[in-house]
Amino acid sequence: MSVETARPGGSQTAAANEVARSCGSCTLCCKLFDIRALNKPRFEWCMHCAVGQGCRIYAQRPDECREFNCSWLTDSSIGDEWKPLRSRIVLTREKGVIGVHVDPSRADAWRKEPYHAQIRAWAAGGADHVIVWEGPDAIALLPRGDKRLGKVPAGHHIAFRILRDPLGKAVLDAVIVAPAEAAFDPSFGSVGGNKDQADAFFSVGLAAAGEGDHQRAIDHFGRAVAKDPKLHAAYDSRAVSLLQLGRLDDAVADARRAAELAPTDAGVINNLALILCAAGRLEEGMAAFDAVLRLDPRYVRAFFNRGNARVRTGDFVGALADFDRALEIDPSYLPARTERGVLRFAAAQFADAAADFTLVAKLEPNSRWQLWLHVARMRAGARDSARVGNDDGDAGLALLAKLLRGDASPAEVAAAMPQDDPDGPFFLGQFHLMSGNPAAAAPHFRRSVEIGRDWAHAADCAAAELRRLSAAS
Repeated sequence: MSVETARPGGSQTAAANEVARSCGSCTLCCKLFDIRALNKPRFEWCMHCAVGQGCRIYAQRPDECREFNCSWLTDSSIGDEWKPLRSRIVLTREKGVIGVHVDPSRADAWRKEPYHAQIRAWAAGGADHVIVWEGPDAIALLPRGDKRLGKVPAGHHIAFRILRDPLGKAVLDAVIVAPAEAAFDPSFGSVGGNKDQADAFFSVGLAAAGEGDHQRAIDHFGRAVAKDPKLHAAYDSRAVSLLQLGRLDDAVADARRAAELAPTDAGVINNLALILCAAGRLEEGMAAFDAVLRLDPRYVRAFFNRGNARVRTGDFVGALADFDRALEIDPSYLPARTERGVLRFAAAQFADAAADFTLVAKLEPNSRWQLWLHVARMRAGARDSARVGNDDGDAGLALLAKLLRGDASPAEVAAAMPQDDPDGPFFLGQFHLMSGNPAAAAPHFRRSVEIGRDWAHAADCAAAELRRLSAAS
């Protein structure tokens, strides 16, 4: 059996037919790939990217960015129509594998011409294997047909192998290989130097964390830093896993060590700030957020995270200012718009809340934000609110939508809603408020607060409603 491995977003450092091209205004790779040194996830714009312009820290960009070139830049056999800005596809070639990385917002771009025919020709040619990435989902194009592999967990590989069918004929297959499997060889043991082994342990740790096995992740991150004590990303990731297990002091220690090793890395300092706040060290956490924003005044996630921390301290004015700033920088940053809408709702600024929920509900049409939008509009005085929700979401959403449409009674909803869901009693309370019956609303709001999880939107807004009802009585 022969095996080749391919990683999503693998770097492209050379090509057979080199050609002088420049990125120009194309920045798609800054969205599609993760950047470990910056803690940037896949499919999110890099915090240092000026979209459509270029990198704001180009001279100081990390090595993984410096070493990356897509195939369109380096291979003259690939026509101008493949420029990612135009095609919405980034091509890579690594270890005999062509990667077709498609912008998630245009996931069908590879199926359109002239791209589809060329991709099929590469797959049929046999010189290279071809993997299409529709966002996080991988599709291997094999001679016997396409094989949809789905999401590939962090640290895993796609392995191409030759199998034998019942008649003895060689058949090409592709599978996702976990780090623990024999076919997975990430330079363990005596293979490679300490840095290679550290990277391998780090990758396995990321895979374990992605699967929710944080103790195993911590063990592998520890092995990574034993091989490379300056691998700040391993300290940073171990801190996050320690936080997940409630080991707050250890998480703070690792986050501080990562920050010492990478004092100019805004992503690392942002994680330190989050962990400090989670550990109850709010003053230190706020100082760390300030440090992040001195490093990068346009770091959207830092404004968002600091806004959330301010909500927990009761600084609602400061929180709104942070959410406002995040949306000034990136109006499409949905988490900030969501949190701002909820904060406005809690403050009885219903018309402003409805403005935020309008966009959120449009982007997430089968979510509970449809309910929030309906209630915010009605509380703001609207009498022509569109028919709320539909029955395409989960059962709880469909039931609450029926309540607000008048298609189900409060008693039916109360009996059917899960007992640990604070949304059910919250929207029951809103139904009674909008029906002019605040006395009936209050017990539902109290129930939402009672069962609400930490930072639960419904529980927070239910508490605000109870304060208003108490003030009015």
